[in-house]
Amino acid sequence: MKRSIFPFACILLIFFSRNILAQDLDLLAAYNGDFENGFTSWRFFEVPNNIGSKAEITTTDVAHGSKAVKITFVPADASVIDRGFDNWDANVPVIGGVKYTAHVTAKANGATELYLSIVFGFFDGSRNVIDQGSEQVLLSNTYQDFTIERTAPAEAATCWIAFRMYDENGARVGGVLYLDNVQLFGQGQTQTVLRPRVMPTQLPSDDVPIAGIDVTEAPFNAKNDGSEDATPAFQSAINYAANAGGAVIFVPSGRYHFDGNLILREKVILRGDWQNHEDGGSGLGTILMPFAGSGAADGTPFLQLERGSGVKNLTIWYPDQSLSDITPYPWTIQCNPNTPNGPGDNTSVINVTLVNSYQGIRVGPAWNELHYIRNVYGAPLKTGIWLSQTTDIGRIMNVHFEP
Repeated sequence: MKRSIFPFACILLIFFSRNILAQDLDLLAAYNGDFENGFTSWRFFEVPNNIGSKAEITTTDVAHGSKAVKITFVPADASVIDRGFDNWDANVPVIGGVKYTAHVTAKANGATELYLSIVFGFFDGSRNVIDQGSEQVLLSNTYQDFTIERTAPAEAATCWIAFRMYDENGARVGGVLYLDNVQLFGQGQTQTVLRPRVMPTQLPSDDVPIAGIDVTEAPFNAKNDGSEDATPAFQSAINYAANAGGAVIFVPSGRYHFDGNLILREKVILRGDWQNHEDGGSGLGTILMPFAGSGAADGTPFLQLERGSGVKNLTIWYPDQSLSDITPYPWTIQCNPNTPNGPGDNTSVINVTLVNSYQGIRVGPAWNELHYIRNVYGAPLKTGIWLSQTTDIGRIMNVHFEP
């Protein structure tokens, strides 16, 4: 069994509301799911794009309120590859692991049998499609309610809903489709609504910690006793915060076990409970414990900070590291990761203690600007801070590394 060197090293906004149940919250309300404000964030598409179909707001034939969407499809031929109506561009944030129900009220005007295909899918944080499904229903000349359920994968960040019309043979056809009252509800869990509030700490703080998410609360439910892998809970909270417009995620005092790595996305700050070890904070507060990457110095860093993100008031401790048999690990923090969201400008690492970190903080090697590293303590076992290609002014101050 490896001996812990913790004692040795330690010597050294889209939604504004209260928290409410997901069943009571229409996630598409802000995206004009009832179309009372037109169809901002929605788009009509057809491939090729010169077929002549069109989408418009109607006020004369609606199911709810005073407006609905009327889509007129011209008769199709072999040139039609795809066409429909969706909120692909809306970036509606979702939470991994939650079951969602998409709802629509729809009807059709046509002489033949017409079918509505409801397509419901999810993107990850880099806008890659990671899961989708569809439900095909028979339309009539009067409005009916239709639903489709999908469970968001753990890595899901946003979703889309699309509507397409077919005949009984599965071919795209002409006709008139009416859509109204498109809604999206979570099932059986609390939907986090970003409402910044003061977070309680166990240790003295140099500021008042205000955050929109507590990662230990529902629906993320990260365990702070080290009993289970917290990677999915943390990444889900990060994705949700980023796609809801940005937020501070508070990580209460405790120990968090990580079998994977985290990508801290733009506009998100990960903030814990911390005190300088010189003032008695050793082994206290928020402690993140990475286990992934043992033996792989060139592996994926534990924390990758994308542009405009940062960490504050955290201790990162590698429990499996041993002074008598030092094991290579990847970088603990990389401020300029190779992710689809570009260079890691304006990243920050503030009030952080690195315990047993084999390689501490890396900035670069791609060009980068305006990193801010302040009040970092630790006992790096190989490299403390490495940086390159900083083309505009970075800041590194008050760093204390001890062997």
